[in-house]
Amino acid sequence: ELITLATINGAVVLWMFGDAIGCPAVLAAMLALATLLCTGVLTWRDCLEYTPAWDTLIWFAILISMSNGLNESGLINTFAGMVGDKLNALNLGWQVRALNDGEIGICKSVIL
Repeated sequence: ELITLATINGAVVLWMFGDAIGCPAVLAAMLALATLLCTGVLTWRDCLEYTPAWDTLIWFAILISMSNGLNESGLINTFAGMVGDKLNALNLGWQVRALNDGEIGICKSVIL
């Protein structure tokens, strides 16, 4: 239990301050997993048998790859611009202008 507690605390600290020290979040997660495996807290069989984790990892990788591709192709910015123009054309007032200008940042953050 102490090893698990120390590993989780270390991972959380690396996730919080990783950017400042040049440690990406993925590396923090992999270090935590490696620590648990090397100390015997987890076995590789435990990791393989927990299929929901693998399902999540695969779907997350697919979604990230697709979003990167759409962003690099310029489709995301084009779509955001078209939606913003249509909302401005409706002349709904300050709410739509705030969304389109990024003051609230909902449209751009959701679409990007």
